[in-house]
Amino acid sequence: MLRLNSLFDISQERVLPKMQTYLLQNQRPNSAKSMNHGHCAGFTAAFLQGMWLQTTQLEWGLRRDGLRWLTRYLVTLSEWNENPASINDDDKKEIDYLIDKIQHWQDPFSIDNHARQGDFGKFMKNNKGALPRCEFSLAGSFRKGDLSRSINLHNPTKRRRQSVLLDVIAPINRMVHISSYDHSTGLFFNGNTYFFYDSGIQTGAIPFHSGEFHLIEAFIFNGGQYNEEGLFGFNTWSFDKQCQGHAYPSRKSILKKMRGDPFFTPDAHQEYNVLHHAEAINCPQSKDYYKHKIGNHPYFNLKQTARLGHYSLFRSNETCKPSSSPAVPAASGLSLPEL
Repeated sequence: MLRLNSLFDISQERVLPKMQTYLLQNQRPNSAKSMNHGHCAGFTAAFLQGMWLQTTQLEWGLRRDGLRWLTRYLVTLSEWNENPASINDDDKKEIDYLIDKIQHWQDPFSIDNHARQGDFGKFMKNNKGALPRCEFSLAGSFRKGDLSRSINLHNPTKRRRQSVLLDVIAPINRMVHISSYDHSTGLFFNGNTYFFYDSGIQTGAIPFHSGEFHLIEAFIFNGGQYNEEGLFGFNTWSFDKQCQGHAYPSRKSILKKMRGDPFFTPDAHQEYNVLHHAEAINCPQSKDYYKHKIGNHPYFNLKQTARLGHYSLFRSNETCKPSSSPAVPAASGLSLPEL
């Protein structure tokens, strides 16, 4: 069983200032400047890659990119006394690699103009150097309860079944990138346990029993800084060829059951809507669904939507803020890797 190391604060609010100091001490002022804003997408991608390596490659141990390696160096930075001499040369190499990875995954378009945050197929690799593929994507306006309640969905065989949306989008050993307007979180399912990651949480990730969907949903909404309704995007990534046969329901069958207002916009970002979000996560099926809902409504300018959708969400997450997350469920009895 994976065990939780809850003794250290490895949230980005704790770690980013230490990274910035480290970069300044190593004569990298431009890189240090980028640490002035949140790096939730970079931290989330690093966690999901580490989780996949640690749980599917059983002998991975402390090797680079695994979750134990990631935790080790986040803790090293979190507890660092900011004395340059206290970090040895071997650890410096690993810290340099970790910082570069998080920065590049936060801002992938600095390397590839066509890349997006959360576009793991452009920059993430497994232990064999292979890139993952996106098995499923979904963007929509959701009310609280939509992600955790049981609904009737049609799968590709046209059979109707009772499903919970979070269960549908997160099959075993998939890396699920979850995006709101200006924040990224992650979800990973393994061993009858869902691991929810938010870089604003001190422990980084929280484990939940299979079936505790209402608790996971509460953290997802809180991370997006939404109350009862919000815009979310989900991208489900897989490295495993044997997983390719998983059947996902159509986006239309899912979105028809969602109760969110198609005209919902975040309070602080009235120019941003569900069409922007579908474009931002590269989900044409979701975009087509909502076009039929709101495409002719004068409130939205479709030309502006198409233009803004390429960069509105994933420009640099400059507005990414710490999450004041709900209380961690103390009785879950589950845990994450310790060093």
